[in-house]
Amino acid sequence: MLISVPLALLLLPFFLVYVALKRQLSITVLATDNEFGPFMHLMEHLRGQDMSASDCVFVLSSKRHQTFTELYRRELATPILWGQGCVRLLQQAMLLQPSFLVKSRLLTPVIANEMCSKNVEVPNELLNEGEKLLKKIGLSRDRYVAMAVHTSSYDETENDRYAFQERARETIGSELAEGVDYLRSSGVGVVLLGSADTGKSHIPRSIPRLHEFGKHGGVAEVAVVSGCKYFWTDDVGAWWLAVPFGKPILFTNFSRILIRNGIQPRGHLVVPARYESLHGKRLSFRDLLESRSPTYKAAARGKLVMIRNSSEEIVEAHREMIARVSGLWSEDDEAREQREQLERIFGDFPEWHPLSVASSFLKRYPYLLD
Repeated sequence: MLISVPLALLLLPFFLVYVALKRQLSITVLATDNEFGPFMHLMEHLRGQDMSASDCVFVLSSKRHQTFTELYRRELATPILWGQGCVRLLQQAMLLQPSFLVKSRLLTPVIANEMCSKNVEVPNELLNEGEKLLKKIGLSRDRYVAMAVHTSSYDETENDRYAFQERARETIGSELAEGVDYLRSSGVGVVLLGSADTGKSHIPRSIPRLHEFGKHGGVAEVAVVSGCKYFWTDDVGAWWLAVPFGKPILFTNFSRILIRNGIQPRGHLVVPARYESLHGKRLSFRDLLESRSPTYKAAARGKLVMIRNSSEEIVEAHREMIARVSGLWSEDDEAREQREQLERIFGDFPEWHPLSVASSFLKRYPYLLD
């Protein structure tokens, strides 16, 4: 503030002239809490809105995603400034201007409940980069699944405030190995994006990994995800990578049943974690929805038992997902009845987004629909 206040005074004459010659400056401010997921969420929200009156977008974060920043800048036809270095001072100085000169609106994930239904246009240079990269790592466009795992090393270094409550969600890599094997035996390749699978999240299989051919925020990461068949996330926010391109998303070990309405991606399929009380009571979807509290946090505190997906459940979900993406999926009478029953349950809780749960999972655990 010691620097930004004098800078604001220095810039004041410029804004007076600007407003006199043109109009009041309009700024959209995104409060992302330094996290990738909230940035993508808010940008997807903005894509569905008229941005003609906004002169600039400020992202209150220093963790800039270079490639998506450029893609969204093209889509919105609006400059996007991140809170890095001297730019952060400029942001503060502009936001300190009188409201008749600079009008700002603050957006947070809590109030952004709608996402754009149109896919981002992929520039030719990104398509070309993707083709070259896929050839290099032995994959073919639309014939591979991009995936990401939840690893504690990311939380400890990038998100230490939440590391404790997130520990219950960490991936156990050995549980995903059969899913990788099934995909490859079906002629579908696998590539790991997001954080490296270190520690117990390590998948004991030889697959291309982002750190071997690119970096977070780089062109390679976005080029790969834009050409995948679908995205597989083991309960980690890297699934937002696939949302701008309209890619279907498979969630395994999905621990967050309480998702605010409007922010679940199109074409998703969920294999949820199950929960039990400390006395062994199995909790249904209705129990979880009525609890109105994040169950994975309760599991981290030892107040609930979280039951992870088995390897067989994950393989069954991939079988269903491939059929859905290929247009070959058909429901039998039992699956249709269970899906309708699940829709009725979520219909009693309109504030939460209805989930599309794998049919094989519902057949295994019909008590979830009690």
